[in-house]
Formats: sequence, C-alpha cells, structure tokens
Amino acid sequence: MIIDNSTFNANIEGFNDDIISNLHCSEHIFKITNNYIKSINDKKLSFVEAEFGDDKIQFTISYDDFYMVPVFHFRLFDKQELAKPPPGKLATTNPHPLLNLDLWWWIHPCETLHTMNQFKLETPLQYLKLWFATYGISLLLPTITLRKYS
Repeated sequence: MIIDNSTFNANIEGFNDDIISNLHCSEHIFKITNNYIKSINDKKLSFVEAEFGDDKIQFTISYDDFYMVPVFHFRLFDKQELAKPPPGKLATTNPHPLLNLDLWWWIHPCETLHTMNQFKLETPLQYLKLWFATYGISLLLPTITLRKYS
C-alpha cells in the first residue's frame, strides 16, 4: 500500500488520537504537554510534545512528497537543554520543512517506501500505525512505546 498526501491528510487526525492515547514510557511517567494538528498549504502535520523524567521530546509527523511516505521529525531536550539523539541511530539534522525551524532531527525516509511495501495492509490507518511502530519514537527511545491496540 502506498499512501499519498491527501490520504495522509485525511487520516492524520484519527492516527494522532490513537498514538496520543497509547504512548507509554516503561521507565518514567510520560506526560503529553502539547499536541495539535496544523495545516500548512496542502500539508498537515501532527505536533506532539511530551515530558518523561527530566527529559522532553517534541516530534512531528508529516508527509514527504519526494519519498512518498510519512516522516518523523524530532527534538530532544535534556533538562530543558536541546540535546542530540542517542548515538548510533539513523537520525540526521535537517531544518523542519513545514515549520521553517532549524535544529530538528529526522529519521531519514530513503528506505521507508520499500520497507512499507513488504506488508499487506488494508487501510491507511493500519499503514500509519505500522509506520510509526517502525520509524517513530521507539526507534530513538526504546522505553517509549505504543500500548497494544488494534
């Protein structure tokens, strides 16, 4: 299954509700402090800010037309100071393409389309959930996961 920008836009609000309801940290209390959907021209993005212990993460989920997949941009904060992601991860720095802000990291989407095409998914929501489980927050911070949901 391949989703396009309009399919992503049509499903991001329901997907956002699902992930907000099901994010969980095994080591600390995980508290969502900010969450919204933003429309910019013909694009939508989900913005989430959460605290866990002394740390904070801000992340967005948006759609990349060139790679034809969702993308995960993030910033980590350690005691309110902007921090680098854990070493050895597949993250690179990039200005945020929709928010026009520097110092965002992202999980580069170059192999995402190929990986996601390996699965037989029936709905865009299933696609987004599997994509997030594969390329989302738990890739960076394994103690933050999604509770099991359908």
